[in-house]
Amino acid sequence: MMIGDWVSFLSGAFLLVMGCLVMMAYRPRRGWWKSAHGTLGAAIFLGFLAAVTNTAYWQVFGQLAVEFFGFMSVVQLRGFGDWMDLVVKGGAGVAGVMHLRALRMQLPEDERAQWRGVEMPWYPARRWCLVKLCAGLKKERDQ
Repeated sequence: MMIGDWVSFLSGAFLLVMGCLVMMAYRPRRGWWKSAHGTLGAAIFLGFLAAVTNTAYWQVFGQLAVEFFGFMSVVQLRGFGDWMDLVVKGGAGVAGVMHLRALRMQLPEDERAQWRGVEMPWYPARRWCLVKLCAGLKKERDQ
């Protein structure tokens, strides 16, 4: 067993624990799609769900199954993992779309008509949108 195997396993286990804590903090509430801050919270949840699922499979389960206990071969691990990556990375992509949608939802009505979600990375006042989104998340949490 090489040091890289241990580092991969331990860093994966740490990300797994921290990712689960973040997912608990941002778990979607009823009607999350109706508000910008609800959409952002759901996007954060989905992004971490993708990261946690990927990490749980490759760094934690994969290391245990192949390196520590030896009940799977690398070929078997990759066989299922490559298909799982399709779903996990698709979920991460959807989370990115949701982030941009949340930014767009925060715009005033007249500006919202001028900007599409995919154009939000070039919106001149992105930080202003983020400040408003964070304020909405804080308000929701305080209720």
